Amino acid sequence: MGAALGYSGVYYLLALAFMICVNVFFKRQKAVEQGEALSMAFSASFSNLVLVGVPLFLWLDESLLISLIYMIIPLHSIVLFLFASLMKAAQNQGNQRCLSIQSIPFLSWAMLVGVVLSQLHVWDGVDMENAKSYIVNTLQLGSIWVLSSRLTRGKFDCNCFKSAVSMTLAKTIVMPAFFFIALVPFSFSMAVQMAMLAGLPIGLNTMGFTVGASHEMKQSLSLALVISTVLSLLFIPIMFYCFQL
Repeated sequence: MGAALGYSGVYYLLALAFMICVNVFFKRQKAVEQGEALSMAFSASFSNLVLVGVPLFLWLDESLLISLIYMIIPLHSIVLFLFASLMKAAQNQGNQRCLSIQSIPFLSWAMLVGVVLSQLHVWDGVDMENAKSYIVNTLQLGSIWVLSSRLTRGKFDCNCFKSAVSMTLAKTIVMPAFFFIALVPFSFSMAVQMAMLAGLPIGLNTMGFTVGASHEMKQSLSLALVISTVLSLLFIPIMFYCFQL
């Protein structure tokens, strides 16, 4: 236990130093918009995956961990987008107390009903392995549905697309590089698994919808999340295939 605690302290110091260095590098890029997009993507990656994903891999059972990550990350994305949708509806109406029920995605109502049914123990006696797979698939596909619905309200220009690609690359290339460095002393397979999990969507990027981000940045964030969600659907079969080897 002492060794694990000692490693965790060093790990977070390295993670903090890594985050600062990459942010400084991105801020100095000539393209200001690109630097802002990369910096935001990296900050979200750090908080969601470095502070949560890697420690979970180190201290939780693998069989429980993968299911947890596959369920909680897309769920996190959906919840944040729901919150952003409600805030936008309130701002459009000029009164935060008057929220349109129509602005709430149907999937969110379905998830709420599912939570209520689970509290009533309706699922007792159901094969949990099959139920778990259905839940994971629903959350992943539901993420695409909710995120894509935000894309229909505006057109993306070339700069927004470039920023979205930059965010996705920062998450799927830069972060796995750190995971590899941090996890090699423990297990090479863990580093490979975290690299694959980089395809999962990062819900914290939706913070741009609830703060004073520019319209172009909000569009870039939406597109980046859609790209990430699509990548997650491609990476999940690869992940399970590797576990079976």
